[in-house]
Amino acid sequence: MKRNGHIDNLKKKWNLIVFSVIAVGMTLTVAGTYLTNKLGIEIWKVSFEKGAFERFEAVKGGFSHILDAVEDVRGLFEASDEVNRAEFMKFIQPILVRHRGLQALSWNPVVPNAITPTFERAASQDTPGFKVIECPSHTSHKPLLEPEPTRDYHVVVLFIEPKEGNERAMGCDIASEPIRMAAIQKARDSGRPAITAKIKLAQAEKTDSGLGLLILYPVYQKGAVIETEMQRRKHLIGFTVGVIHIEKMIEASIANLAPRGITFWLNDLSSPKEEQPIYVHISRTFAAKDHLSKTYDISQFHESPLRFARNFTVANREFQFVAVYHRSGAGERRFEYWSTYYVLMIGVALTLSLLLFILKLKKDENSRAILGKQISDSEMLTRTILESAPFCIVVAEQNGIIRVFNGAAQKLFGYDPTEIIGHPLTELIPPATRERHSASILRHLTTGEEPMIGAGPLETEALHKDGKIFPVRLAVNRMEIKESPPSFVGIIVDLTEEKRMQTELIQTEKMAGLGNMVAGVAHEINTPIGIGVTATSELSERTHNFANMVHTCGITEEELEDYLTSTNRLTYLIQSNLERSAELIRSFKSVAVDQSCESKRGFKVKQCVESTVTTLLHEFKHTQLIIVVSCPDDLEMKSYPGAMTQIILNLLNNSRIHGYPEGSPGKIKLEFSSDHESLLFTYQDDGRGMTDIERQRIYEPFFTTNRDHGGSGLGMHVVYNLVTQTLAGTITCVSSPGEGVLFKIVLPIQHNDVHTT
Repeated sequence: MKRNGHIDNLKKKWNLIVFSVIAVGMTLTVAGTYLTNKLGIEIWKVSFEKGAFERFEAVKGGFSHILDAVEDVRGLFEASDEVNRAEFMKFIQPILVRHRGLQALSWNPVVPNAITPTFERAASQDTPGFKVIECPSHTSHKPLLEPEPTRDYHVVVLFIEPKEGNERAMGCDIASEPIRMAAIQKARDSGRPAITAKIKLAQAEKTDSGLGLLILYPVYQKGAVIETEMQRRKHLIGFTVGVIHIEKMIEASIANLAPRGITFWLNDLSSPKEEQPIYVHISRTFAAKDHLSKTYDISQFHESPLRFARNFTVANREFQFVAVYHRSGAGERRFEYWSTYYVLMIGVALTLSLLLFILKLKKDENSRAILGKQISDSEMLTRTILESAPFCIVVAEQNGIIRVFNGAAQKLFGYDPTEIIGHPLTELIPPATRERHSASILRHLTTGEEPMIGAGPLETEALHKDGKIFPVRLAVNRMEIKESPPSFVGIIVDLTEEKRMQTELIQTEKMAGLGNMVAGVAHEINTPIGIGVTATSELSERTHNFANMVHTCGITEEELEDYLTSTNRLTYLIQSNLERSAELIRSFKSVAVDQSCESKRGFKVKQCVESTVTTLLHEFKHTQLIIVVSCPDDLEMKSYPGAMTQIILNLLNNSRIHGYPEGSPGKIKLEFSSDHESLLFTYQDDGRGMTDIERQRIYEPFFTTNRDHGGSGLGMHVVYNLVTQTLAGTITCVSSPGEGVLFKIVLPIQHNDVHTT
């Protein structure tokens, strides 16, 4: 009976061991598999989002640059009534060199039927045999609208560059073709640029799709009032037209981006669905595998696990950019998921091995020696499971004393097991959160309601041996063994790399904003410079002709007065446009220096704000938004002007993109005041406002209500970090649907903290 009682005790003990091994092994296996898989997916998604966002910005920027180039040509004809072919060619050639996707640029005056013969004779002096002819159609689909039944004018190609290869376009009446006529009517009546549906380019090469778009910019009589549609029709004198080669433009825009296995395409949402897409870019990985096929069916990508879609508007047309991730095959999938499968298989294998070993050991319970050996082997296998796990495992008693500290934890925290086992768990927790952690454990032990235990992973901070604080993802589970006090098993994953990638994506957002600002200022400078160059050329030519007249046959008083009048007009035109360029350069230089400089210095608040607003004039030029700045002239602060500039840029762009439906009017007010110690910055717009849910989540990274139109969800997150961390201030938001938004920002005038990034 004594022997049977001893065997019963051994059975109970080993049953407890079996249960403990299964519980610990499966807990560690499931938790490790989950955390490893989630970390891998998050890194994969962040990398894809970054690559897709870069390509989206590049494609959108390509359209914007070409639209600006066509507008520059319009500025040439608005600045002068007498532009000849030589002046046109001189102005256009540098533009074509800069924009690879711009196939051609042309000037198309409006010619009434009554003066067509006179116009043809005048044009024949420069282009022998010039005739007004109908423009051939290069598409086979139905017209977008019926031609006007009583059209009494032509829109004729008079100048075109490059001239070589486009000889047949000379004299073409682009209003005779339905697709072009649709864009002509849209641009003429709206006073804004218009883009045609896709067309087949006559100059296309055999190796590409040959699809293109036309951008038409209306030009009206100088000084004419064009507030209404009838006035615009009456005073229209012609169009500047740009021919876009879609494939060349997009390939040039993304040429400098690193390949990331991303396939994307571009849809013209303003055209019928059956004509989509207008461009497809296949990733190098997929193209190399399917190199025998030159035609791709994008429906095969609709089930891609990662998808990025954004809508954007250019002139009168809305486009959709769609990107997907394409993997090359099983080899790449094995590489992506090897760590998850490794953790799962090792955990299950070790758990099952240990379980089978213990079950086998129980068969010979009569031998104390065998039982002792088996216990020793079991402990060794348990240590093997812990030490072979690729993630940190820390087991602590309910009093907080560390009992298990595996190899991965040693590498992450920098402690040797002899230095940390037996010490309190608080040595791994930053001082600022130790008290909160201890209170959390105590509440769980007394009430069992603490959500930190067993509720899934959460993000927090940990403390390295050298004192460095770093981010981690933590999953805590309670482990109870019969007749023993409860213990807590913590699974820890280092988030340093993931946070670094998020920071890099935020920096990309800031640099994309700076890039848009540079492009806008460059365009604003290019127009007055171009006008100045044209005026200088005309002044030089008139001076040369005047000198010849003086030396050959003399001049009359009337000719002298005419020359002086022209000289005064041209010099005033040159001076005013150069002064405008200098003003833009000063504003941009001030903002650019502040953006790139991380040092603290004293600066005038009003000057900083006005320079920032000036750099955004190009973005707001085509809107009906009014920006009002109220700031004392003598208000100064010692802080980080670069951070202040970035805050203003993000707030203004946030209102422009999210606060107002396209084309709606509104007012944005920026008010600054001080009480000698603090600066109060009040920002208010009268846009669409936000719901309570949107307002509560506005500072979260990657949260946006307008992702399909280019929003990345980082703008207000950056604003919050700059206000609360860099500038040591506070920010509050008040908003409701239809009532606009109000931000109140309070900042110290004298910033005494050390600036950290």
